[in-house]
This record gives sequence, C-alpha cells and structure tokens, in this order.
Amino acid sequence: ETYSGLIFCPHVNGKFGIVELSQNIKNDLGIHSEYYSGKAPKSIHEDTYNIMKQAASKSFKRNKTPLMVCTKAFGMGIDKPNIRYTVHYGLPSSIEAFYQEAGRAGRDRRTAYCCLIVSADDSKRAEKLLNPRTSVEEINRIIESTGWEEADDITRMLFFHKNAFRGIDREREDIETLLQYIGDITVKRKSTITVSKEERNRIEKALHRLLLIGVISDYTIDYSKYEFVTELTGADKEDIIEAYGNYIAGYLSSRRKTEVDKVKSYFNLPFYEFLNEVIKILLIFIYDVIERGRRRALSEMLLACTETNTDVSIRKRMLNYLEATVCSEGLEEILNSEVTNFSNTMDVFAVIRSPNEAAELRGQVIRYLESYPDHPGLLMLRSLSELYVKDINSEVAQQNFITSIDSALLTYKINENIVYEFAIWGISYVLQRDNGLTINIIKELLSIYKSEAFARLMIKNLPEFIAVIPAWFLLDRINEKCIEILT
Repeated sequence: ETYSGLIFCPHVNGKFGIVELSQNIKNDLGIHSEYYSGKAPKSIHEDTYNIMKQAASKSFKRNKTPLMVCTKAFGMGIDKPNIRYTVHYGLPSSIEAFYQEAGRAGRDRRTAYCCLIVSADDSKRAEKLLNPRTSVEEINRIIESTGWEEADDITRMLFFHKNAFRGIDREREDIETLLQYIGDITVKRKSTITVSKEERNRIEKALHRLLLIGVISDYTIDYSKYEFVTELTGADKEDIIEAYGNYIAGYLSSRRKTEVDKVKSYFNLPFYEFLNEVIKILLIFIYDVIERGRRRALSEMLLACTETNTDVSIRKRMLNYLEATVCSEGLEEILNSEVTNFSNTMDVFAVIRSPNEAAELRGQVIRYLESYPDHPGLLMLRSLSELYVKDINSEVAQQNFITSIDSALLTYKINENIVYEFAIWGISYVLQRDNGLTINIIKELLSIYKSEAFARLMIKNLPEFIAVIPAWFLLDRINEKCIEILT
C-alpha cells in the first residue's frame, strides 16, 4: 500500500540536476529521496557512485525510499506497480521520451498522476531556435549570447545540443586534423594516433564519420593514454561511394540514389579532393536529418505542452502520435518511394474528412518527421494537417509549408516545375482554411525563390483575388529590369 514517485531531471549536475534537487527536497520539504543517473555527479568518484546508485535503486524498489530523483537512465524496463506519480522537472526531449517516463507510473492500473514543469520564457526565441531553417551556426550564436538568468528549458536543452553539433565547417576541420594524424589512407593497415585530452571527443566523432564512408572499418580507444588504434580499409572511390550509399539506405532507401548521385558528380576529382567533397555531403546529410530531427522532436514536445490545456487533450495528442492509424500505411509508402513526384503525399491527404482524422494524421507525421525531418512530403502533410485540426497553429503550418518546398528544391533536387505544382496543390488546401495565411505563404515563397515561372503558374491556377499577388510580383520584376536598363 506504499506510494512511490519519480522526479525526472534533465541533468546530473547544477541547478536543474538530480543532486541539487534531491537536497532541496530534503531541506525544504523534509522528504527523504535518493538520486540516480547513468554517469556519476562531478563530486563523486565513478566507482563509489556505482555502489551508491545500486543501493539507491534497491532501496526504492523495496519501498524503503518513497521518492527517486533521476535522469531518464533510471527505470528502463522497471515494473514497480506502486509508482503513483511522475514529475518532469523540465521539458522532455521528445514526445516518445515523455511517454516512456510518464508510463512508469500506474503500472497496477490504479490512478496515477503526471506533472510537467516547463519553462519557455521567450516564445520568439524558441521559435527561432527550433525552426528547421535556422542554421546550427545561428543556434550556437544565440545560445552563447544567452545569459544564465535569461535561460529556459529550450536554451538549456540546446546548450548540450550545441556541443553535439558544432557545425559542418568545424567538423570538417576536425576530420582534416584526424587525416593528418593518420597519414596515408589509401593502404589497408593499422594506424595508432595519440591526441590531447581536449581533442579526444572531437577526434572520436571524426573517426565515426570516416567509419560511415568506409575509410576505416573499426577503431579502439585507450582512454588512459588518449590513444586510438584504427583499422584502415584502403578504400578507393568506388568503395567510398558504396559505403555512403549503404549508410543512406539504412536511414531511407528511397533517398539512396539522390545522395549517391551527389557523390558521383565528384568522381573525376583527385582522390583527396573527392574525399573532402564526400565528407561535406555526409555532414550535410547528418545535419539535415539527425540534427534537425532532434530539434524537431523538442519542438513537437513543446507544442504538446503549450497548446494542450486539459488532461484529455494532451492524452489525445500523445495517442495520435503513438498509435497506428489508417494513415500509417500511406506514410510508409511515401517513405519507401523515391521522391520524383508527390502523388503519394496527395493521396494521403485526399482522404482526410474531419478534424479528428487530421489530428490522427498530424500525430503520425510528427512521429515520422523525428526520423526524416527533411522529407518534403511529410513536411507538407505536417503543414496541411495542422490547418485542418481544431487547435490550429498558423505559424507551425507556414513554417512547415516553406520548409517542405525548400527541402524539395535544395535537398532532394526535385525538378522545379514538379515542386511548383506541388506547392500550388498545397496552397489550394491552405486557401480553403485561411486567406491571410495563404497570402503570407505566397509572399514568402516568392521572396525566397524569386521565380517568374512559379509566379506565372500561380496566376494560371489560383483564384483571381489571390493571383493578384504573383501578378504584382511579376510587375515589380519588370519594373526592376526597366530601371536597370535606364540606369
């Protein structure tokens, strides 16, 4: 009959860490708690802490301690039936993470409670930081210029994100440094390199990048000496192309050809110049997919917290994210098909008939976008589904619409005419819901791409009262050309 609870913290150390919060609970509330994390707090030796946390876990499981202050490392797979509540001291990293943590309470099917304490103090800053079109370099600049007193959950989460994704140019420099340490990579052999303590993490990440493109097959680390032993494959250009293609196919098989074609376009360059271009393409893919995917997950978790104000609404949003629906098969087809046109995307949205169905589609698309954050079809569905639910967020719809077209043209390199027709198809659905938003989207698209062909296609296919916007765009372009001629 004893009740237990979990408080999830984002960090081990500091103001929002498990150690300080556990001590504050004891001092301020007189409640005894233990704390648990994967890595040791700064003030405790790792061997000592391993013993401490095993004892803490045992005490909690045996109901001797009613409260555990922990990171997400605690309780994976734990089935303790009398956990009656979870408190999330900060924004979880994703809806999936929140679901896993909250799901550790109420295992006995009795009433349990979940509390989220979220700090998002600057909505414009958060929107900028989480916008998929914001570069990593801009994110890092904003985070570095944000003082501790101005920080909130978003900036605190992205501080660690910044350390993991330092930027493409910086990572290329790290890989170049590593290649200088290794020497000749065209011969199959072992190479041993020793680095400084400050370099270790950066060099290990660089090694992993070379592993992905088949330059090395394996590496081991001697942490005491900061020494790496690498197995060089002696890969030639064909081997590197094959390895990169296999890596891409592991994420999304339909994307393989597009990415491999990018690499093949540099095949005639000298070997090391070719390698540098492959590394650049690899890093662009990693940042487009993995970096954006993590920010996308954080963004959707924030929206789930800020746009739902009842138990029922947040639960419904979670279920739409987690449960397979009639849309799931169509979304799988979109991902498994090479993106040469958008017929599958159009087919998925064509069957949406109600706000509830739109909400189900939105939930499923949110989940897929965490893994495939730059897929233009998914991004368009995220935009349109947002407009057809009851709790509309026009800013989210516009952001995803623009990102969809941006990704189709710049990342997937799809034929311009196909993309423009796809955009007009999407605009026709936006127009049914919000004239003002339609105008904003058209103006932003024309401002970004400045395409006269796109403007003419809009005039041809959109109603007259909307077509006047691209018409004025064309007149302005003619005016600019006349001024150039006259001056």
